[in-house]
Amino acid sequence: MSFVNINNVRMEGVERAERLLTGISGGADNAIKSAADTAATYMRSVSVKTIQERYAISAKNIRENELVRVNYSFWDGLSVTIRFAGRKIPLYRFNGTTPKQPVVDTSKKKVHIKIDGNWVSVYPSLPVKAHALKSTSPKRLYNSFTARMSNGHVGIFEREDNKKRFPIEEKKNSSVPEMLNNPIVKERLTRETAAKFEEILEQKILDILNGRW
Repeated sequence: MSFVNINNVRMEGVERAERLLTGISGGADNAIKSAADTAATYMRSVSVKTIQERYAISAKNIRENELVRVNYSFWDGLSVTIRFAGRKIPLYRFNGTTPKQPVVDTSKKKVHIKIDGNWVSVYPSLPVKAHALKSTSPKRLYNSFTARMSNGHVGIFEREDNKKRFPIEEKKNSSVPEMLNNPIVKERLTRETAAKFEEILEQKILDILNGRW
């Protein structure tokens, strides 16, 4: 799990909200939480773009493999903690993977492989090419193939002869938290999100004062 704390917001904005909205029941809390929620949504969008600067993956595949939780603390100042969680993303989900569906190479001779304890003759799969970083090109992955499991899941699997119990294993890359677990990236996300929070909070104060909430 990775997390980013937005605890460096200017308290002047929060104090301004509490001061100007003191006569409106729940006004200050509404403005602060609404601004924090918008800032969290903004951070999620920026985090996707930040990941895509380095990794060859679509926004859809990032969002499908991340869990985002937002927690607030108003004790001794405002702190908003945004936590990113999620499992490692299958290599299949990254751009440039070929083939995208299981395909056998009928131009080759059949090979003998062991499936569920039985030896069978099958055509080999087409060679798989894949990569994760934008700075690299898809490369051939030896002993790997694209397959569809009985539950419908499609992925790139690697056959390892030295594994007795599990002869194949799905190839995966970094998780969203791992992609964001960089001090420079965290500092940038924190700074930009704090600025967005302050911008939205000011707008929310004006909206509530004008009856738009």
